[in-house]
Amino acid sequence: MAEKKVLQLQFLDANGKQASISISGPKEGLTKEDVKKVADVIVEKAALTSATAVLTQYKGAKLITTITSELL
Repeated sequence: MAEKKVLQLQFLDANGKQASISISGPKEGLTKEDVKKVADVIVEKAALTSATAVLTQYKGAKLITTITSELL
């Protein structure tokens, strides 16, 4: 059985369209505040863009855990 964790940050771009960033294997113990600080820097510095525009607003984050079991 294998467990995989992905942190997904959700944003809006300058056109009002949703965009997300997925980070595999996030650090254990991350808090909501930790994630928000990083997301705020991404928006403030216009560090990343979606396919069509710069990311302008942080909407939230999800920690997604997937457990995979091999069938015999």
